[in-house]
Amino acid sequence: VEAVGEERQDRRDEDEHDAVLAQHRADLRVVQPAVLQVQRQVRQQRTEHAVQQRVMKFHPTPAHGRVSYGFHGCRDFVELVASATIPTMSPDDALDIEIPEQLIAYLQRAGRIGAPEQPQVRTLAGGVSNRTVLVTRASGEAWVLKQALAKLRVAVDWFSDPARIEREAMGLRWLAQLAPAGTITPLVFEDPAHHLLAMRAVPQPHDNFKTLLLAGIVERDHITQFGTLLGTIHRQGWQRRDELSQAFADRSFFESLRLEPYYLYTAEQVPDAGAFLRKLVDDTRQHTITLVHGDYSPKNILIHAG
Repeated sequence: VEAVGEERQDRRDEDEHDAVLAQHRADLRVVQPAVLQVQRQVRQQRTEHAVQQRVMKFHPTPAHGRVSYGFHGCRDFVELVASATIPTMSPDDALDIEIPEQLIAYLQRAGRIGAPEQPQVRTLAGGVSNRTVLVTRASGEAWVLKQALAKLRVAVDWFSDPARIEREAMGLRWLAQLAPAGTITPLVFEDPAHHLLAMRAVPQPHDNFKTLLLAGIVERDHITQFGTLLGTIHRQGWQRRDELSQAFADRSFFESLRLEPYYLYTAEQVPDAGAFLRKLVDDTRQHTITLVHGDYSPKNILIHAG
């Protein structure tokens, strides 16, 4: 009897959790466009020494159909209060690629797959800034789809314009030209309207480089390839720096997703390291030498066929 009672309580708890999660998603879909509108306004107004975004708190006022935002900077304290009318969203605007039915219907409407086709869809874990899924077609062809989130999956309120996925797509196109042949997953398609891209999946079987290292599997050739890949990107990027400096002139995402939340935030939290970290950030801003990867780490490397 106790076991049955506990099972029923667990089910009730799960149902309540699902209901709360669904409500959170619905709320985010309503306020997200207004958040992004304010963000774009701020990005247009920022100068080289403008405040870097970290926390954006919003306070809905449904009676007036408007949302007010408090925008708080990091280094030089600035507060911006703005208002934005919440635009009307069509059902298609709320595409969530982690819901298989929605994703398959979207791919069919867009002509990416045939109308009767029902590919396998599996959510991939690990990222906080994107929804990421693996789509495997009956033919064996497989894609990884990434959809940028406006609100990152972290404990604090961390917002970033999902238009950043367009920068990632451009990066994939450039890396295909700069990196050694066969080392970059090709871009399959890009959809700026839904803030998503698709790239060809690395074939199975493959191993994550970080997982191998943690398991004590260290092969010299893997290390050599890891360094060669990075060195080639840097060298080729420097040789084409005039083109790249124009293509990647807007560094606002690098600021808001790398420098500010990690280095400058840490400088605030650890005062003893503050001077060193701020100088490091200043030096980084002043040197534009070549194209760099925003998160070059073994955890982002897959090894296939050696």
